[in-house]
Amino acid sequence: MKKYLFPLLCVLIFTCSCQTSSSIGSNPVADGQEMMYQAMTCLKDGKPDKANEILGKYLDCYVDADSLKKSEFCKASTESYWYEMMRLDSDEWKPFLEKMRPVMQWYMESGESMSSIPNFNRLRDMQGEELGRDR
Repeated sequence: MKKYLFPLLCVLIFTCSCQTSSSIGSNPVADGQEMMYQAMTCLKDGKPDKANEILGKYLDCYVDADSLKKSEFCKASTESYWYEMMRLDSDEWKPFLEKMRPVMQWYMESGESMSSIPNFNRLRDMQGEELGRDR
């Protein structure tokens, strides 16, 4: 009996961990936030190729998404929307904004440009198409 318990426990733990982890595409707002946090952190750490890879992974998921998901993703990844959420003192956005604040501060002071990253330009094009009238 004991020799079957450990493998069964391992399978159970693996199954539960797979079900609780969120995948890209399941939450457009969280995805837009996380994509930008990860990409800008990579840029801050001197890893523009990794930032480009991260952006591409998320963009590939949302490029063919339905209009509502794509719009939510684009808003959540737009810096001007972050400032709007700060102004509104949005409780929902506070954890992200607090986490992002040091990265945003570095970005403003560094003189770095995300426009040198090809997938960032793809993101800006998608944001322009989806939010052009709202931006």
